[in-house]
Amino acid sequence: MIFILIMYVPNWVIFLIDLFLGVGAATLFYVLSGSSFADLNFDSFNLTLYLTVILFSIVTGLFFN
Repeated sequence: MIFILIMYVPNWVIFLIDLFLGVGAATLFYVLSGSSFADLNFDSFNLTLYLTVILFSIVTGLFFN
């Protein structure tokens, strides 16, 4: 979700509103669905690759905007 917002939303205020609404909705879904349905596994999460993609998305969004 954050990659699409970074690349296609030109206004930072709308970007932040959309981001907070999306994170809030995802958190609400996680809380209401129960922990057995959507367990989060942070052992296999590779932060370096994730940050590389976010950085590339920001640079690409700024370049093509």
